[in-house]
Order: sequence, then structure tokens, then C-alpha cells
Amino acid sequence: NARDSRSNFPSVSEALSPQFIKPMSLPAAALAWLGLQTIFTLTQAKAECQAKDDSYLLQVQLVPRKRQTHIGVAVDLGPSHEHILEYIVMLHSSWQHVVSHDDKNESNALVDLLVSCEDCRRLPLECLSMVDSDQRLIPYVPSHRCLYTENKDPDIDYFKKMQHPAMLSVSFLTLEPMKSMVSRYDWILRSDEDAFISPRILSWRPPHGMVFGYAGVQTEWTNARLENISRELGLEHRRVHNICSGWFVPSNLAVELAVLATNVSKHLLENEYGQRADTGYMADKVKLGGLEWWKEDNQGGEWPKWWRGVTSLYASNIAINHLVKDLTSDMVTNDIDFSTTDHGSVWDHVHFHVIQGNHGFNKFRFFEEVEQRDAATSVGMDMPSFMGHLEAMDDELVADWQSNASLAAIYADVPKYATWIASRSMSGAASVFMAEPETIAQGEYSIEGPRAPDDSDSNPTWYKAVSREDAARVILVEEPAA
Repeated sequence: NARDSRSNFPSVSEALSPQFIKPMSLPAAALAWLGLQTIFTLTQAKAECQAKDDSYLLQVQLVPRKRQTHIGVAVDLGPSHEHILEYIVMLHSSWQHVVSHDDKNESNALVDLLVSCEDCRRLPLECLSMVDSDQRLIPYVPSHRCLYTENKDPDIDYFKKMQHPAMLSVSFLTLEPMKSMVSRYDWILRSDEDAFISPRILSWRPPHGMVFGYAGVQTEWTNARLENISRELGLEHRRVHNICSGWFVPSNLAVELAVLATNVSKHLLENEYGQRADTGYMADKVKLGGLEWWKEDNQGGEWPKWWRGVTSLYASNIAINHLVKDLTSDMVTNDIDFSTTDHGSVWDHVHFHVIQGNHGFNKFRFFEEVEQRDAATSVGMDMPSFMGHLEAMDDELVADWQSNASLAAIYADVPKYATWIASRSMSGAASVFMAEPETIAQGEYSIEGPRAPDDSDSNPTWYKAVSREDAARVILVEEPAA
């Protein structure tokens, strides 16, 4: 029993003794025997757990060693409806597609989504809590799963006060139960929610044991500054730069990177910019100097030279350069964080990031349609027409790109894949809301309760379509009698 104190932890001989087995029911005794057949014996588990004073890790050590490679795609969701929409139609939808095409080859990896969320009410119903009612990690299962936990980071208010809540997309890996859940996996892909994974993730393994996404947005001034700050903090820097937000690393390293990056980010926000969000202008007080160009009315800095809005990238750069002893530029690749604005084969990449740009798959143009903005062809549509519009969008893409039930044309181009995945997700939600029970008189759909987590009535109609949870709350309002 993982909840027993360590002093009461039974030895193997004790576990097999009549005194230990007799009070148990037959199913319980059978489970106890099966537990002894795992690769980790109880005595091994006891020794390892004593070395790691952590009740969560105690549970982890008792699961059988897995046969297949297991990858965790870890992501933190902000509370806004746009964050949740991005996750559902991009990352979650692409994961559904990928795991549905797993041919069960034992060389394929299992892929789980590990979701941290400030407001978890809008997650798809297939996502399961990482912990049970007693706050213990749920058992390991060798299959593809979506698992979530609420983000209760004590630094949430701090990072929001410092105007950099994006740092929560890194710090969540340092918190329980996520921290212990991560240790069950071979690799962790740290991702933003506005991203897609490709089927390549099933068979691909990172060269050099890990890779980091390529950003290409830093200047020589930026690089020199990061190296100087590293020295100031007593950290090593291996002069590897242009690292994006994605990491594909061994699970233990993912947590170490997150811990150091979180600490470094606080130093940056408090000491290294010309404006400190909570106290104001401080360019003349920065220890390293060199910020004469940062004027008092400048809030964020100068892009791409030195920009407070990408503190999480700077902090990750410093942490990766310090902790990865054999780090080289060969580990910074386009295998992950490849931009959906750029063309290329889906099979050349594992993970795509939706960054700003005016070509390829642009999430802002996509949102214009989904949110029915003034420039969209969907503006002014009522709910049934809008849902039909989404379904037609998917039908047109399939007719144009998918011939003879082949995905070859879609896989040939990253923007096509991203658009197809996102529109399929929206049209799939549309099909739920368009379904009208034959036994109910014709009327119009409405949603009971708030239309969005912020209880605002001004949110566009797309929000009704993004969560399977809402499908159970859709009601048909009968038209008033004449």
C-alpha cells in the first residue's frame, strides 16, 4: 500500500506470509501476488522510495516497467477561451489524429497528453485526472491517454503581476502531481497549446538523446547579453542560441530545466530590463548596464534585441546551456517547433508551432472565421448556419486534398495539415451541435449557463462548439405557439 508509512512497508517475505495474506479478500490477494511479479520488487521499491522522499514517487516506483517507449506531450493552458480553443482544435485534435493512426507496432511510441490547466472545465471528456480522489497518481496504463491536473502554481499571481504569465508554461513542470507524472515517461515534449504533432512522433527518436526547437529571432546583442547574465549568475553558457520554446528531452531533464528556467526568469524580470512591471523604470539601475536606449515610456523593450515578452525563451536558453553538458548547435533543429507558416513535408517534422506570419497556416486568419470577425466570411451567421459553414469548410478541404482516401496530399505540406486538423476539429464539434433529435419539435439551440469561463455574454458563437462537455448541455428551445 503506497500510503503506508515506510516503517510499515512489508518485505517480500512478510508479503508472502500467511499473516499478511490471510486478512485479504481473494481479489486483493491476487493483486498482491501480481504486484510481486513486476520488474521492480517490493524491496527495490522500498529502497528507491527511501532515497526519494516523495509520496508521489513512491507510487511511480510500484508500476511495472513499460515495454514500449512512452512520450509525454506536456502543455499548460491559460484560462482564456482562446487558449482553450487553440488547445482543442490544434494540439488535442492533432494528437487524436496521430494516435488513431497507430498501427500497434511495438516499435511505435505511446504518446500521452499531459495537460496543466487553470480552468479545466472545458477540456474534452476523454481527458482524465492524473490523480484519484485521494490525490494519488492514477495507475500507469500502456496506452495513449490524455491526462490533466489543475495548475495551482503559487507563482501564478507573481508572473501575472510581472506581466509574464507565459512563464507558467514552463513552471508547471516543477509542480506536483505533474512533476511525478513526468517521471513515468522516457521523453517529454514541452509544447505550447497553439501547436500540432505529426504521426512521425510514433516512430521518431531524438538524435543526440534530445532536441530543442529553433527560433532564429535573437540578435548578436541578445546572445552576448544572455552569456553575460549567465556568468553573473554563476552558470555555464555554451554559446548555443536561437532556442525556441519546444523541448524534446529525457523526462528527468525536463523537470531540471523547468526548475532552473523558472528561477532565472524571476531574476530577469526583476533585474535585467529597463522597465520592471511592478515598480517601473529601472534602466539606469541594471547591473550590466548598456540599456541607455531604453526610455521611460518604453514598456517592453526593443524587438528582437531585448524584449521582456519572451523572458521564458531567454530563461530557457540560459537553463539549457547550463544543464546540458554536451550541448551543441546540432541539437537545435526543425524537428520540433517548425512553423506552420512554412511549407514542407509533415514527415520531416514531429511538432509544429503556430507563430505569427502572413502565409501558410495563420491562426489569426483562422480565428477570423471561427470568431466571426468583421473580415470573415462567417460574420453575422446564426448558430446553425455557422456550424454548417464549418462542416462545409472541412468538406471542401477533403475534396481538394484527400483523394482516394489517401492522406498523401495533406501530409505533403505542413500548412495543409494544420488547416485540415483544425477545421476537422471544428466541424466535428459542429456535427454534435447540428444533430437534432427527431422527437423534438424544430427550434433553435441554446446553451444553459455561462457561455465562457469569464461568464461573459459577448463571446462569439464558436465558444459553444469547442468542448464535448457542452454537448450534454445543449437543449432545443421550442418555438412559441402561434
